[in-house]
Amino acid sequence: MTLAVSGLFDLEPISLSWLNDKLQLTSTEINDYSPLRHIGRGSRTIVSVGGAELTELVRHSTEYSEACRAKGEAAALLSLAGRTHFTILQDLATPDSPILGAVLEAMASVRAS
Repeated sequence: MTLAVSGLFDLEPISLSWLNDKLQLTSTEINDYSPLRHIGRGSRTIVSVGGAELTELVRHSTEYSEACRAKGEAAALLSLAGRTHFTILQDLATPDSPILGAVLEAMASVRAS
């Protein structure tokens, strides 16, 4: 089971922004380190994103989960109202949180199969 949290799944937009002045990403690095470009057979994936997240992180998370499903992968998008990539992680320690429930459910289904 894979859990993605408000990710940047394609680094090309960063390479086109002011951030690349510091990062100096090469086209090879952009390709190699962009999960959106390497979707293949894998484990069940939960792509979580906070509802209070930056618009670009919501877009990336949505597009990645859709691309995984289009390739036949078991992927679910879990949007959590009022959360960001920091507060989602805190929810993993809360027994009744939606994200922990989704993780436990995914783990149980893997164990059962």
